Amino acid sequence: MSSRFLLLRVLIAFQNDSHASPLLRFTQHVIDGHFKENKVFLGLVETLVVAKERDLRGVGLQNFKYPPDYREWIELVRTISPRLHRNMSLHFKVETQRSIKNNISHRPRFPLGIKDATFAYAEKYCVDYQYPRSLPFCLGVDDTKLFSALQPIFDGPSKSWYLMGTPGEQQILIPDIATLDSIKMQKHEMATKIRLWVLQIPIAGIPPLALAILPISSKIKAPALLVHHEKLFRGLISRGFRLISNASDG
Repeated sequence: MSSRFLLLRVLIAFQNDSHASPLLRFTQHVIDGHFKENKVFLGLVETLVVAKERDLRGVGLQNFKYPPDYREWIELVRTISPRLHRNMSLHFKVETQRSIKNNISHRPRFPLGIKDATFAYAEKYCVDYQYPRSLPFCLGVDDTKLFSALQPIFDGPSKSWYLMGTPGEQQILIPDIATLDSIKMQKHEMATKIRLWVLQIPIAGIPPLALAILPISSKIKAPALLVHHEKLFRGLISRGFRLISNASDG
């Protein structure tokens, strides 16, 4: 208790002293709420403090909890530059690459085709850039060639494995690992392209949003593609999006 009152007296004494220790001034700023918007930075400080306290108590770092904003930022750093993430781990307490990959594997994957989540991404896009849906948007679609292959993918929410690489929204469920080879040996039509839809706020400096993807084969015809495009188009318009442009190649 006495140590807390001592700290309080020190803070009061240094409150208006421009020559005080930066650490004391930082503490005063935190108390005054001047850093309340710097959630990533405060998360970094909190993580270092909690890790050091555990170390001094001789307690391990199992089940270490990271502040959400700091954790999201570290995942972004790791995605952009694994090398930078490794270098940061030498100086700060950051989540390991293995832990990040495990967390990502349990999240919903980007959906195939046009789903409810597709429109949720579009709505969040507007929220992130504070852009009303009633203002103009541009919609674009194009195909990208693939190296055809079958690949097992784990779906976290359903806790199931699927074999990816066939055309369409529905992929092949893998009941158990013992049947994987036999499923691969069966004859499957392979996806040779990915159809990508993007939504764009027509303002310089704002990146487009990858809105939806669909694996397709080289045999697919225009009427079948139109079904998906029309579903996306109607879904956006019904949710108040004002589409003024619809661009496609071919």
